[in-house]
Amino acid sequence: MEEHEKELLNYLTFFESMYHMTEDGLLKMETLDELFGRRFMIVVSNKKVQETDLVKNAAHYENVFKLYGKWCRYRDENKLFLNNGKNKNLIVARVEYENHKEDA
Repeated sequence: MEEHEKELLNYLTFFESMYHMTEDGLLKMETLDELFGRRFMIVVSNKKVQETDLVKNAAHYENVFKLYGKWCRYRDENKLFLNNGKNKNLIVARVEYENHKEDA
């Protein structure tokens, strides 16, 4: 595994933990969004990240997909938009998340 792949894995794993913290009420979405919203959306929206890791290894990133869905709902409800006013379909992985969610 190359160094940049390890760094990406560590970064995405960090957000797996953030999902649990939001679910357990230890971290508010408002705080998470303020600290990491833009960066998280940019990373998971990156086509290369999706093609080489995120979608390809979706089963290993279940909580990243769940967090992404939760985060998009939060951003939509609070009118915090990226991508020229749209959060929906910001990433290909959203489709993968929706499909994966039904399998769970």
